[in-house]
Amino acid sequence: MYDGGYDALTRTTVYRWHIPDPVLFSKSLRVEIEHKGTVYDDDGTVLTQFGEREDDFSSVAFWYQTKPHEPFPPLPEPYKRVYHDPADLVEFEDLLDEVTVTGGDATIQYGPWSGNAQLIWTPNDPHHRLTVPIEIKQSGNYLLRLVVTESFDYGVFSIFLNDVLLTSSTDLFATEFRSTERDYGPFELEEGKHDLVFLNLGRNESSQGYFLGIDCLLLQKQ
Repeated sequence: MYDGGYDALTRTTVYRWHIPDPVLFSKSLRVEIEHKGTVYDDDGTVLTQFGEREDDFSSVAFWYQTKPHEPFPPLPEPYKRVYHDPADLVEFEDLLDEVTVTGGDATIQYGPWSGNAQLIWTPNDPHHRLTVPIEIKQSGNYLLRLVVTESFDYGVFSIFLNDVLLTSSTDLFATEFRSTERDYGPFELEEGKHDLVFLNLGRNESSQGYFLGIDCLLLQKQ
């Protein structure tokens, strides 16, 4: 079991194998999931540990299949199997022409990211900022999932949405190159452009640079 936490957009993965105690069926099988868990008040107080919640569930089933058998129907396209609309995904590399920086260069780096690329910023010293304009197409309440890169030459950043502080200090140094997800919100956002700002505070003492790599942003309307 993997428990990602209790905050919005965190993930939990659970496996249940029935090898020693198989569930036998001949034509069909129905499995139900109880969608209850910890519910919080607006101030973070636990209201109940067994309350109704709005969670997203997905499941994978494995079974032994005798042959021959009728062909299975094709799986839906990948984007039809995810809980969010692909149109709500902001690819930062697509916004390069609108990005502003106070120092260093912002370019596109190609590799194993969403859309096969990320936006990379390479300042040579701290206290500079990168600003990306994000367009909200419809006013509403949004959760934000930011996908960033961690690496050996990345810096420490404060992140703002307009004038709202999302995080005071995020250290993106890591000995291994990897992508990570950071969740923020929910926020009431008006239709139009909003500035996502990354302020470079410096670097981890083990880091070799002040760089920033940002892959994509998921805007999930509530």
